[in-house]
Amino acid sequence: MRPLFIQRNEAGNRLLSTLMEEEYVGATLNFLRMNKTDFDLLLCRVESSITKRDTNMRQAITAQERLLITLRYLATGESYTSLQYLFRVSKRSIGRFVPEVCRAIIHSLREYVRLPSTSAEWLHIRVR
Repeated sequence: MRPLFIQRNEAGNRLLSTLMEEEYVGATLNFLRMNKTDFDLLLCRVESSITKRDTNMRQAITAQERLLITLRYLATGESYTSLQYLFRVSKRSIGRFVPEVCRAIIHSLREYVRLPSTSAEWLHIRVR
């Protein structure tokens, strides 16, 4: 494992903790395009689906980190390479869990977000 990624818990998690502190409410909104309350609610809904266990070889990327990285990716379109340096998580790992977290978000919010199911409904949206 590269030294950059070994330092994840010192550097990457510090960003997460800082963003989640009450005094940085504006920073959370700016960084994720989502406020802390919404982040916490979404985390509660998807946490069980995206949590992984630690192994003898390494600590798992926490559900909070997985969601944070995924939301940052969705909010900004940053490349996995850029995100790997920001969060100290390999782009290979990011590439594996971002689709998984997106599926968990879709699954957990499917009762709140409904897509049109007929052509007429799609046309109605287009007219708006």
